[in-house]
Amino acid sequence: MWRFLLITFGITGLYLGLNAFWLSLTPWLDAAFDGSRVAGWEREAAEVREASGDADKRLPAETRVAFYRLGFHLGYSSNLVGSVALSPPEVQARMQEALAPRIKATQDLGRALGVGEVSLLTSSNANEFGRVPDRLDEDELGLASRVETVASRRHRHLLLLGMQVGVAASMLQASSGEMAVLLRPRIGRHATLAGVPPAAWEPVATAPAGATPEAQWDAYQSALTALDAAIAQLAPLR
Repeated sequence: MWRFLLITFGITGLYLGLNAFWLSLTPWLDAAFDGSRVAGWEREAAEVREASGDADKRLPAETRVAFYRLGFHLGYSSNLVGSVALSPPEVQARMQEALAPRIKATQDLGRALGVGEVSLLTSSNANEFGRVPDRLDEDELGLASRVETVASRRHRHLLLLGMQVGVAASMLQASSGEMAVLLRPRIGRHATLAGVPPAAWEPVATAPAGATPEAQWDAYQSALTALDAAIAQLAPLR
């Protein structure tokens, strides 16, 4: 599976290559997380709490982690499918086959949560693939709006958090952690708005330690498991 992923991530390599020079000139990336940005998130989070409090208390606690997981699997699968958009049909078919059980489970979860049919975000060219994080945040699928309607604004941000973490996880398998850093502002914002503590989300927005891609992936999986557990234990908004 590892060889298959490395071979089929041609577009991923192109996208990362275009960003490599930019990353080399921006060692101040973490500085984006300054006090003013965090303060802005906190102001937004207060609005989310006010808008979501009643619904969040009324809905079962399990829905919080369920919507996060829905977003994660959508982001992960959408990014992997997009990574082979320009590959030969047989490569695309193999990716679809590998992801089929995850996609079906995601669609079943969406129906169970009352948001209707769930589809992946598709990409037909390198530009669309490179903008997957933007397109998810812009709610191109219309799913985030449906989640807010049937649940709450907090659940919307849990869904979007899951999507961005899913993208970061899929890209990590070919990028040695660079995408986790690039998506840090998106992950941090949605986590903060959803009331997820920094100690839970920071590890998935940071390049994991490890001497090999396999070791990095193992470390990142541990961080993903911890984040999932933290979201499952979130208390209702007050």
